[in-house]
Amino acid sequence: MWLTIDGLRRLRGYESRLLCRAVSEMLSDCVVAINGNLDTRAGIRNYGIDWFDQWEVEQRIWLLEKVSIALLTEQPALQPAAMWEATVDAVFQHVLESVMEEIDLIGATEIATLFEEVEAGSGQESWQQTVVGAFHQWGKSSDFVSGLDLGAQWRRLVMHVPDLILGVTAYHVLESYRDLDPTRLAVILSQKGLPADFLEQIPPMLSQAMTEKSVQDLQDLLGRANGDGLT
Repeated sequence: MWLTIDGLRRLRGYESRLLCRAVSEMLSDCVVAINGNLDTRAGIRNYGIDWFDQWEVEQRIWLLEKVSIALLTEQPALQPAAMWEATVDAVFQHVLESVMEEIDLIGATEIATLFEEVEAGSGQESWQQTVVGAFHQWGKSSDFVSGLDLGAQWRRLVMHVPDLILGVTAYHVLESYRDLDPTRLAVILSQKGLPADFLEQIPPMLSQAMTEKSVQDLQDLLGRANGDGLT
């Protein structure tokens, strides 16, 4: 479970499908990097989010697994930590980049048209439609992006997705306080209701066997979420 703007819950429907699609692609990139050579590892995709990009491939897999379990199942919520928030941001940055790549490849679809297709239960399951499906699920309409050119509409729409689900993250603001006196930082964390080790928790470095298990467990979870009832 995850503490969303609607309270403690797991993702469902289109929002779950959007997360599963993004995590599945990110996991595939990680597996390719693990099974490749040093050049493949060095070339793994980064997202401009230091709290995610800085970790080794094995650590990224572990983060993706734990965050996906929290977002897609009824298991207890994770203790707040910068590494979780950054991982979620990386997932939705992947969504944004994928939508932009799709637009470059096949062009942008009018958002209002996709809302109509989602309401009718029709249309191809493109990245664009999945994003719009999530907005429709939240009761949002295409009016949210009116007055912008189509490219800007899509960028605004996608960047608003994690805000609608998860609210505003804290890690990128608190990171600027790391060099403060530890006592003052502790007060700030306490005022925000966050644990003292919010900025200190880091993912473990897994063995090969543990990494393989984490990959398999995450693949199984994503398969169930897309197939037999988690959504």
